[in-house]
Amino acid sequence: MKCAIRKVVICASVFWALMLSATFSFGFKLVPVATPMEQKLPKYQATLDQMLARITTRGIGHFTFSVHQQITNRIYNCDADLDSQDCLYPGKTWAPNSVLAGVEWNDNPPYQLSQSSGFPECVGETLRLPARKVQCWAKVFKDAETKAKQNVRFDDASGHALIYRVHFGDLQFLHSMASKDNETADATRQRILMWAEFTYRFALGDFPVDAELRHIGISGMEVIFASKGWTPSQLFTLGDPTYRNEIDLRTFAFGSFLHVVEDSFANGHVDRNEPTGGKCQGAGDMLQTGQIQQFRSYTHQNPDKHGAEDSPQAFNRNFLIQKPTVVDVGRMIRKHLDARAPWDEVRPYVECIFAIAPNAVDSGPGNNFE
Repeated sequence: MKCAIRKVVICASVFWALMLSATFSFGFKLVPVATPMEQKLPKYQATLDQMLARITTRGIGHFTFSVHQQITNRIYNCDADLDSQDCLYPGKTWAPNSVLAGVEWNDNPPYQLSQSSGFPECVGETLRLPARKVQCWAKVFKDAETKAKQNVRFDDASGHALIYRVHFGDLQFLHSMASKDNETADATRQRILMWAEFTYRFALGDFPVDAELRHIGISGMEVIFASKGWTPSQLFTLGDPTYRNEIDLRTFAFGSFLHVVEDSFANGHVDRNEPTGGKCQGAGDMLQTGQIQQFRSYTHQNPDKHGAEDSPQAFNRNFLIQKPTVVDVGRMIRKHLDARAPWDEVRPYVECIFAIAPNAVDSGPGNNFE
């Protein structure tokens, strides 16, 4: 009997892996990590989901390599050689676990479905990889991808779950990407700056942990969370209290900010010009990053081509060519936070990181990514 059950589990895993294998591509690649709470779930479920996560690494992009974790650990002072595994997660880490969890959140947010979602068997559960009803997660993600190609709009007004909005809708700025084709670079940039202000100021302690996001006074937040009375805790740690204490929750938000910055150095997300060697105006002696020529839009991109630019090889190439590197930029932002610098001092530098080139073009899949 046990052998039969095991075969069913393996077959189910392979089936869902094949369904997912041609779909994902989120950002610099990320391995979903189970929190302490998730590790306490029934062992058979955890084993199934972790096995699925490993199998689905073939062709899905983001869950293949832990490039985000490597970048974040380097931001937190890991200086190992590029060909070393020392900065990877799991293993020895430099960044706090709450920061790493926040970095992962942009790609893998917990969410719940409503009764009208079309998936009644998945209602009432918090869905998240690796240990939360993988079959439901797979169905929902596939549904989001299919509807996005039919130009269905996913935003607060549409009532779709967070996973639709994060990867195919109005929250794609969480990956430094436009929400649709033909969106102006300035429109995408404004949403990125909105999120940067929220996450940095929350990490700094400017807002109470029970503040409703739509009422914190940052322009744009009242739009993307118009119908939701969510607090930061509800948004970031739905269904899992692991990082719900105030210190962890605030550093968790900072991890989400770092994710946006990190993705802006991935060519499948943003087309940047070469850095000029100049300095950021109004931001001290900090070097300018390459100005943004285009924010990509994912809907009509080829997932494999997108994913190739999120690989460790792409990170290593960019790390050697770009000066300042994504790690340099992340360290400078972290330095400001550690010094408790107010947002008004940090904003000019963040605006410089996301400076738009004078001849920037509206969003689209990008050359060679169709």
